[in-house]
Amino acid sequence: MLGPISSVTLVSTPTDTNPSEVVSSRDQTFTCTTKAALPSSGIQWYLSTTNITTSASPQPDVCNTNCSVDKVISSSVLTYTGNITDDGKILYCTAVNIEERRWLDLLTRRL
Repeated sequence: MLGPISSVTLVSTPTDTNPSEVVSSRDQTFTCTTKAALPSSGIQWYLSTTNITTSASPQPDVCNTNCSVDKVISSSVLTYTGNITDDGKILYCTAVNIEERRWLDLLTRRL
C-alpha cells in the first residue's frame, strides 16, 4: 500500500546543534532520514537556494519490518566542508516519494 512521507529529520554529527558549529576547512556530516513510507523517497539537499544533492551519498533503504509489503526508511548523508563564504547560509533537505507530496525538513541548520 502506498504511503506518503510524514516527515524528515536532519541531524549533524558528531554534535547536533543549530546553528551548526562548522569550522572553515573542516568536515561536518549531516544525515537526512525519512519516516517510513512506500515507495522509497528521493532526497534532495540545498545550501540556501543552491541544490547540492550531487555532493551527498544516498543510503540503502531500510525495511521498517517486511520490505515486500511494508514501508521503507530512506536516508542520505552529506559531508560538508566548512567554507567562510557559507557563514549564515541555511542547509536543509527535502524528500518526495509520491508525486506532489513533498516534505521539507523544518529543522534546518544555519551554518
